[in-house]
Amino acid sequence: MKLNAISPCNDLWSRYCTFISCFILILQFGTIGGQELPQGFSIVRVTSGVENVSCFAFLDDDSILIAEQDGDIFLYKEGVLYPDPIVRIPTIIAASGGDRGLVGIAIDPDFPNSPYIYLTYTVEAATHNRVSRFVFENDRIDLSSEQVLLELSPIYSKWHVGGAIVFDSKGFLYTTTGDNSTPDNAQDMNTTHGKVLRIHKDGRVPTDNPFYGGGEVQNLIWSLGLRNPYTMAINREDGLIFVNDVGKTGSEEVNDASEPGRNFGWPIYEGYPVAEDAQYYPPSYAYSHNTADNDSTGVAITGGAFYNPRISNYPEIYRDKYFFLEFGNQWINTIDAQIDGHDDHGHYHDLSPTRETFGTQLPKGGIYLQVGPDGNLYYFSRIDNILYKIIFYDGEAPIILEQPENSVTMIGERTRFSINAVGAGELHYEWYREGNRINSAPDRSSYSFGDTQESRAGNYQVRVYNEFGEIWSETFSLEVIPFNYKPIVKIDAPNEDYLYRAGETLMFEASATDPEEGVLPDSRFEWFLDFHHDDHIHDAPAVALQVSSGSLELPDVGETSANVWYVLRVRVHDELGQESSDTVAIYPRKSEISFRTEPPGLEISIDGPAYQTPLTQEFVESLRLPVSAEEQEIAGEEGIYVLTGWSATVEDGHYRIPEENAELIAYFSKCMAPEAVNALTYEFTDNQVMLRWDMDDAACTQSFIIEDANSGQIYNVDRLVDTNNFTYLVPSELVAGSQYSFRIKSINGAGESDWNSVQFKFQGSVKPEKYMVSPIPASEYIEIGGIDPERNYNLELYSYSGQFISTDGIWKVVNDLIEVNVSWLKTGIYFLIIDDGDSKKSLKVLIR
Repeated sequence: MKLNAISPCNDLWSRYCTFISCFILILQFGTIGGQELPQGFSIVRVTSGVENVSCFAFLDDDSILIAEQDGDIFLYKEGVLYPDPIVRIPTIIAASGGDRGLVGIAIDPDFPNSPYIYLTYTVEAATHNRVSRFVFENDRIDLSSEQVLLELSPIYSKWHVGGAIVFDSKGFLYTTTGDNSTPDNAQDMNTTHGKVLRIHKDGRVPTDNPFYGGGEVQNLIWSLGLRNPYTMAINREDGLIFVNDVGKTGSEEVNDASEPGRNFGWPIYEGYPVAEDAQYYPPSYAYSHNTADNDSTGVAITGGAFYNPRISNYPEIYRDKYFFLEFGNQWINTIDAQIDGHDDHGHYHDLSPTRETFGTQLPKGGIYLQVGPDGNLYYFSRIDNILYKIIFYDGEAPIILEQPENSVTMIGERTRFSINAVGAGELHYEWYREGNRINSAPDRSSYSFGDTQESRAGNYQVRVYNEFGEIWSETFSLEVIPFNYKPIVKIDAPNEDYLYRAGETLMFEASATDPEEGVLPDSRFEWFLDFHHDDHIHDAPAVALQVSSGSLELPDVGETSANVWYVLRVRVHDELGQESSDTVAIYPRKSEISFRTEPPGLEISIDGPAYQTPLTQEFVESLRLPVSAEEQEIAGEEGIYVLTGWSATVEDGHYRIPEENAELIAYFSKCMAPEAVNALTYEFTDNQVMLRWDMDDAACTQSFIIEDANSGQIYNVDRLVDTNNFTYLVPSELVAGSQYSFRIKSINGAGESDWNSVQFKFQGSVKPEKYMVSPIPASEYIEIGGIDPERNYNLELYSYSGQFISTDGIWKVVNDLIEVNVSWLKTGIYFLIIDDGDSKKSLKVLIR
């Protein structure tokens, strides 16, 4: 639990804390009071005292594990939040984390017989995300029990990492990943980004995954084409899997990942496509960022849940509904979970689910909507830092949902009490002090008065009644204490004229004095930063606590709109808890970028969607903007146009916005259908064959198809960087004395080549004549003997399925040995190709 204030210095401090918490609670009730829910539904606070919550999960005894993004996990049990975390997962802190950190949690479906919890988190070095399971027993999580199930692809951005974890009724584990702010990742089958992944709960990979056999990454993929799937949900009754994908500027999506291999189209399109394309699967439901009705307008979809609990007192009309939560516009809607908007062939049609409004004007910043074991909906507010639940009561006599809190008020200040009660018809309220009715108190659920004096101190109660019955509140108290002046605080830097650039280090400083204490120390300061976009707020980098000055790094990736700004706020308190704050809005420097292509009129993808050029847009200076361009056709022409370069530096698919207006040109080359591959040859390694060929036009060739005429096996090969001597290891066991025939053709967007064939008779096992490998199997290092120290060597590494693996920085020549670090490889069979300048030899190695 985070304690941002100073430690108690006297008895008055704890009483002032009570006063402050009561005042905050009153403000929260004010927010709750503005809600609009169907008749009989109410929203109730479950617990507070946790911050930056990313996810939570229910245990079998109705306890709740609540995970903070910084790695702390708290236990809420029997109506009480444990004051200290039950474990701290070593992860990146939120101050520099963005979307990273502890971002996913799930409970083993056989809990407690299998006493595991499953977590997705960013490793402490911030290089990648990991899925692990831990033993949870006796209300503790054993950090030393960690079993790593998945090490995901490297992350290069703080944003769009996904991380949801769910189990289906068969015990398979599904986890989501975002595109990591590189939209093309979502369609790249060689990275885990932008996908739904599926494994067994012990980390084994199911062999019935749709792309199994295509390589280590492809083996894991269940579905693809996702931008930022922050949450997902599984209906264990019928197997429906809905993935909630946060959109860019157009739409928020609910995607049906129930069947394997579906491609949801990002970044080719967002929301419902303009025209159907059989290779992409449109969303089951999507809602726009630009509608007239606020209760259906989107900013970010941050939670969803199928409603079919074992226990429920909700009206039957809500069973089998899918509830989904909107972060920015404070609403929950429903769709019928039994209608997915597609026909039997996966084509979208106009029988899309009907959206129904469930709740509006809910507490802001809602995330992670879940159905609890008690049949109530739960979600967490990142703005209020409160876990809420939505209950239903259709009884007649009143009941109290939340009791009034004790208050500590200074002389002369305002006191306010509030109670949350429900019942049939009109409710009435009578307020009592020391057993006597307060005649001046209004017939309302709140009671307040200004200029509090000592004569108001004492014990209070509320009687709530209607025509069907009455109920009395618990006793609550008012303590009146001497007056104390508030401190005075001012932000000195940055000032209101300061303009920021993306990625810069922002310096901040404030000064504070108190009439009773003088200059306040650093320990009395708290800082907060909000990132505003249009009419809503995104998460922003955290700011250090208990400092009067410091610095923070602003992100240079993420939101690409120019209509953004930060609001920096400082809050200070004096020794007795009186608070004051100051804020400053920080706006960006902007540049206009004009996009065009050569030849003119082609499309450029900007942060995902494709735009017709020429086009001019405004961006924040120094932002790293994702740009790319797909193969395109020009009407009436043969062939396709392929991107060959840019007029300015584009690194890893990102263009850094300069500090002045600029032009970015995308250069394209025209490609025709490929010719047949050249110089098709072969060589043997053990009982396998290595096929080699040359490529005439690497820029235009996308991929190759190899067919084994004997077995009918088809191998799909993506183009590699090496264009002079393309190599692919066919993982078929050859039989001595048998005749073999392989044929190959190349494919690009303009067409495909004729087949080229090669035939041979395999005489028997061929072993490398020159090199010796040890140890076998290897786990840390491999030593390759028989090396000539005077020669220059090059190593190529391939997985058993033929996927190229980079060897940069993992090997070196030591005397007459080549030493290769293999400690980072997973268990399996690999092939090392050694090139001594005259010939290449292939060595099979076993890693364990």
